[in-house]
Amino acid sequence: MAGYKLGGHVNIGYNPNFDPAVTDQYASTGANATIVAGEGNTLKGLYNYTFGRDNQILGETGHSHFVAGTGNVVSGNTHSHMVLGKQNTMEATASYSTAFGYLNKIKDGSAAAIVGGIGANVSGLAAIGIGYLANATGSYALAMGKNAKSSAADAMGLGTGGTGSATTALGILGKATATKAVSIGSGSQAQTSGSIAIGRGTMGAGRLGGIRFNANGAKSTTDSYQICQSLGATTDATPTKIFLASGGSSDGNFVIDTSTCVHFDVVVQGTDDSSSTVGCIYRLEGVVNRDNNGSNNPAFLGSVTKTVIHEENAGMDAAITIDNTNKCLDLTVTGKAATNLNWLATWHVHQNQ
Repeated sequence: MAGYKLGGHVNIGYNPNFDPAVTDQYASTGANATIVAGEGNTLKGLYNYTFGRDNQILGETGHSHFVAGTGNVVSGNTHSHMVLGKQNTMEATASYSTAFGYLNKIKDGSAAAIVGGIGANVSGLAAIGIGYLANATGSYALAMGKNAKSSAADAMGLGTGGTGSATTALGILGKATATKAVSIGSGSQAQTSGSIAIGRGTMGAGRLGGIRFNANGAKSTTDSYQICQSLGATTDATPTKIFLASGGSSDGNFVIDTSTCVHFDVVVQGTDDSSSTVGCIYRLEGVVNRDNNGSNNPAFLGSVTKTVIHEENAGMDAAITIDNTNKCLDLTVTGKAATNLNWLATWHVHQNQ
C-alpha cells in the first residue's frame, strides 16, 4: 500500500517504494506508519513522527518517537522518545526519554531520563538535567541550573553540584561531595558524610553527621557554628569513648583543625536500654586551641567545666580529654555495672581561626 504524500515535503503512512534519490526529503526506505513533515528528515522503524529539518530517527526496529525541530538525532533500536529543539541527541540504548532545547544529550542506558536547556547532559537511569551545561550522571540524579552537576546516584544539585551519593546541593557554586551530605548557600561545601553546610561560603570538612553554619563575611572558611552528635553504648562500668554519629576511630573523631580556637558546650545523656529511663545527664564546657607552632597539639585554655544535671549512680561519668595523636577531643563515658546504656551527646561548637 502506498503512503500519502501531501504537498512538496510531507509524507504520511507506509511507503516501501521511496526513490532513494529523494529520501533526503521524505522518510527513508523501510519506515512504516510514519508521519514526516519538513525537509531533509530521515526515518526508520515504526510509528515515528518528525517535523522540521534534518532530523534523524535511525533504529531499524525502533518505534514510537516524536521529533520536532532541526538536526535532532535518535539512534539505536529504542522507543518512545520525545525530542524538541535543535541538535539534541538520544543515544543507542536509552528509551522513554525526553530532550528539549539546544545541543542536549541523553547517553546510553539513560532510560526514562529528561534533559533540557543548552548543552546539558544526562547519563543515568531516570536522571534529570535541565539548564545551561547541566550534567546529571548518576541514576535518579537531578541537576538544575547553570553548570549544575549531580554525579552520583540519588544526588541533587540546584544551581550547583551534588557529587556524593544521595546528596543535596542548593546555591551557586555549592557542593555536597560526601555521602548523604547537604549544602545550602552560595559557595557552601559539605564534605563529610551525613553533614549539612548552611550559609554563604560555609566550607571545609565539618564533622561527621554535623550541621555547620557560617555567617556571611566570616574571616575564614573555618569560622563557623556547628552542631553535631556522638553516639555509643556501654554494658558495664568500663570507661568507653564514643564517636561522632556512630562513626569509628577513622572518621568519628572530633578533630581540632590547625590554627583554630574552639568553644564547646556538650550535653551528654545515658539512657537505660531496657527501661528507657534516663540514668545520667552531664554538661561539659570548655575551650581548646590548636596553633601551628611547636608541637601543633591542641591544648585546653583553662579547664573543662562539668555540671551534673542528673546521676542515678555515683560511678557514672562523662569526661572530655585531648588525644594528641589524632589531634582531637575524646569524649569518654562510664556506665553502670551489668546495665546496658545508650549514650547521646550533642555538641554546640563555636570555631574561629
